[in-house]
Amino acid sequence: MENKKTLTAEEKIARIEMAPKEVQTMVAKAFLRDDIDDEDVQYMFNEDGLDLLVEDGEVENVYTENE
Repeated sequence: MENKKTLTAEEKIARIEMAPKEVQTMVAKAFLRDDIDDEDVQYMFNEDGLDLLVEDGEVENVYTENE
């Protein structure tokens, strides 16, 4: 059995709310599916090219939270 990381309900809601309004329903449905790892959902709907995601030579992680 795979050990998939699951997000808390609050983390899922925050990520859904970050998505553009027109895809929020699809993002929410993706989080409900058992065959998609929660951490992979963001990549399914990302339409930005790699050049837009790269900041200072590294791929920016928009979901990094300050701890």
